[in-house]
Amino acid sequence: MNMLLNAKGWVMDRLKERTSLDGVALIGVCGSVILFGGLAKLLAWVGLGYGIYTLVKSEG
Repeated sequence: MNMLLNAKGWVMDRLKERTSLDGVALIGVCGSVILFGGLAKLLAWVGLGYGIYTLVKSEG
């Protein structure tokens, strides 16, 4: 139980540091790219197609 409290204290101390928050953000972004990379690529193609469509079509 004492070891668990020490681990909690260590984590809480790290969360107070900006570099730790940067690390968590980087892990989150990179992890999501790894997990959802295929979906992101598909959405990029859809966005590209929609961009071309809005460029070509007239407003009126």
